[in-house]
Amino acid sequence: MAAVLFAMDGKPQPQWNVPIQPNSLISIFSTVSSCAFMSAVAQCISQSKWLHFQKGGRVIDLQRFDQASRGAWGSLQFLGRLGFCNTIAIVGSLITIASLAMGPFTQQIIQFPVRQKSLGTSSSLASAARGEGMVSGLYTNGFGNGIAAESAPDWQEAIQGSVGALYMGMFGQLPSQPYVCSTGNCSYPVINTLGVCSTCLNVTSQSTMGHCAAGNDSNIPTETCYVATPGGFNLSVERGIVSATRTYNTLLSAAANQSDVALPDIMSFAMYRSAADSFYSSTTLGPDSQTYECSLRFCERSYANLQVINGAANDPEQTATNLSISSSPGGNYVLFPSNAEPNLTYWLSYNDWYFLSTELQSMFTATMQSAFGNSAYNMIATLLWTEKNDISQVFSNMSESMTRYIRTANATNIPGEAYHEEVYVHVRWAWFAFPAALAILAAMLQFVTIFINKSEGLKAWKDSALPFVVPEPEDLSEMEEVAKVLGLKLEVTETGRYTLVVSH
Repeated sequence: MAAVLFAMDGKPQPQWNVPIQPNSLISIFSTVSSCAFMSAVAQCISQSKWLHFQKGGRVIDLQRFDQASRGAWGSLQFLGRLGFCNTIAIVGSLITIASLAMGPFTQQIIQFPVRQKSLGTSSSLASAARGEGMVSGLYTNGFGNGIAAESAPDWQEAIQGSVGALYMGMFGQLPSQPYVCSTGNCSYPVINTLGVCSTCLNVTSQSTMGHCAAGNDSNIPTETCYVATPGGFNLSVERGIVSATRTYNTLLSAAANQSDVALPDIMSFAMYRSAADSFYSSTTLGPDSQTYECSLRFCERSYANLQVINGAANDPEQTATNLSISSSPGGNYVLFPSNAEPNLTYWLSYNDWYFLSTELQSMFTATMQSAFGNSAYNMIATLLWTEKNDISQVFSNMSESMTRYIRTANATNIPGEAYHEEVYVHVRWAWFAFPAALAILAAMLQFVTIFINKSEGLKAWKDSALPFVVPEPEDLSEMEEVAKVLGLKLEVTETGRYTLVVSH
């Protein structure tokens, strides 16, 4: 039985070509082995009665030994009535009682769990996208080389995918991870890709208020000041009095700078934000005011331990490293060597970067004032003012969304490893230990019984009833020969009692 279990342990169930199922086969082996060793245990209990009567005992003990050799109930009665007067019979009775649990334990030995089996590494089964470049076809003259004017993209068309991805990230609607997994269970190597990174810092404590000046309209007294950030931004803020009961102040002042931005940077940005009733002084910011400096830049992003389990992808471990320009062939595009892979180079169209940077500068330059004031704001300004969480998370979402767009817009598929579910045979050896221990104890009991009987000089009569009726009993074979010619009759005596009469 152990050999069969060892042979089938870990094997896929589809490879089991035998007509009978593994559990049924083990049940048969268990039944056969149980019958074999329990027969030996019964013989040991029967033989132990001759050791018992060698020292003398009551006639009722003969019946109790006989009952103990017949099953668990007789063994339990034997332990309760004879106690520990015969070690061999005691051990045999305990084994007999314990054998009742053989069936339940045997049924627990084999399990059929599911495991993931690799189907190999192949792009047709599993792949994850890597973006190695961002080239739309725009060049200095506005058209791609060799492309007719009517088919070449204009600058708005060229960057609309990146801008759309930015909006999705801004509102927390991230595209799904760009991967393919045909089986629903896949793993992937580290994916190094061209991407976008963000930095966003709360610089309120390092910002200063100053350079305040009164407005020229005496009917509506106003004051305009500038918030200077440590990054060199000067954000204009204003407050005014429309009437005795109507005042206003700047809720949001945001500015993006492109003049000092160079590849791989995309945009640097600063923002002042205050509450509707937060008024500043000429020297200090309002009590509820906040100032941020943020930036977007092209970078190399790495995604490690991406896994798809039952059709759902996990959040991979992410790292980012800055890029440095290695060359600018022809002035139309630039090259960035990868920091993670020696033979990997990223590329960018210079005009794609320029138009994207210019568009973002326009989008992130806005002012918004409270009621009765004048505003020049857009949807982005509204979001930045109403966003109660850390602004850095908004920029992180934008950079992640833009990265996923770059990976899908110009994808190089990196093969992953696909798995499929496989049912296999698992042997739980802990459950096998109990029936194995019973079989070993039964074998040891048999050897001990044989040894003690030889040392005591007893005959191997076991469970035979012949010694009680054959005169001068000797070896079992001799008694059987005598018993063949003896007659035995159950008679009723004159007093009405039954008696066994032996006749020749």
